[in-house]
Amino acid sequence: QDAAAVVRKARAAGVKVTDLDGNRTTPGEPALVLGYGNLADNGVEAAARLLRRAMTTV
Repeated sequence: QDAAAVVRKARAAGVKVTDLDGNRTTPGEPALVLGYGNLADNGVEAAARLLRRAMTTV
């Protein structure tokens, strides 16, 4: 799957994610970096739903 496209869709939906490619030293499978340290407990499920929607519509 195109990680960059998923990042664009997720960000458009309000979910801040990053493509792992910018942090790699060697090529690898598409991957995302998720941070949830500043996310309220009640926001985790909503963010996961939005991310899932972004991933399934790319």
